[in-house]
Amino acid sequence: MQQFFRVCTLLVLGLILTSLPWLQSTVAQAPPDIVSEKPLSLSQMQKENATFKTKVAAAPIYYNGPRTIKKVALTFDDGPDNTYTSQILDVLKQYKVKSTFFVVGTMAANNKYQANLKRIVIDGHIIANHSWSHKDLAKVSTTTLNAELDKTNAIVYKYTKKKMKIFRPPYGSAKGITNQVASKGFITVNWDVDPNDWKKGITAAEIIRTVKSQTKNGSIILMHSAGGSRSETVKALPQIIKYLKSKGYTIVTVDQLLNKPAYAN
Repeated sequence: MQQFFRVCTLLVLGLILTSLPWLQSTVAQAPPDIVSEKPLSLSQMQKENATFKTKVAAAPIYYNGPRTIKKVALTFDDGPDNTYTSQILDVLKQYKVKSTFFVVGTMAANNKYQANLKRIVIDGHIIANHSWSHKDLAKVSTTTLNAELDKTNAIVYKYTKKKMKIFRPPYGSAKGITNQVASKGFITVNWDVDPNDWKKGITAAEIIRTVKSQTKNGSIILMHSAGGSRSETVKALPQIIKYLKSKGYTIVTVDQLLNKPAYAN
């Protein structure tokens, strides 16, 4: 009897020993416990959040072009009219300079000003959207914003056959609207040189002094061709052009400066 138990014990031990490699292999192949995965560190979470923010970031606002080349853009807001817009066009023609005019829809729609609206394009300048009624578009509804852009584009297309793609918000107020503007096919362009030529009592000398002190490679210079008395702007413009050329700047249109299309057609 003892001999029988001894034999059984040896058989059981043999079975255990022969099964060990299989057990070890099974354990080695078992998937890791998902609960044991380490939580993200603070820096990793910040990185994840930054990536998410990048995906929903606002469309860009262009304040200047490349700082590596000596090119600048002259821009004129609030026209057209029959007084200052035509004088500015005369100066630009005299000095063989092309510029960018951000026009207001209500001005473009006025029968009295349509000749100068067309002349902007005929003379080889770029025409761009400056809203329909010069409201602060950061404070209006999406529906109103769309109408301000669409109506201005429609009236300019009617008289010039140009479908504008460049937009400047009135007062430079673009907070919260750039994505909506971009969804309609526009790029938003502001400025980095502002001589405040719209201010009452400003002189040509002051306008010129500001342009000289603020302009650098890639600058977009803001001036106005209507919306009030712009006689000092007209007076300052020849001196500004001469100064920029004397400093080696090439004066270009905004689309050339940014390498972006001015029109959809």
